[in-house]
Amino acid sequence: MRGLRWNKRIVQWAAPGNLTTSSSRLIPKMLHWGIFLETQMFEASNNRFAP
Repeated sequence: MRGLRWNKRIVQWAAPGNLTTSSSRLIPKMLHWGIFLETQMFEASNNRFAP
């Protein structure tokens, strides 16, 4: 859930007025990596408790 809040903050920061062509390509990448890192950390913490 931390990742979703973080992503929302980026989306708000990247309001239409702030978007340039470069940042409009960069933002989806940042959102993707934010979600990816959150899932990686979540899986890693789950694996610690696995037998």
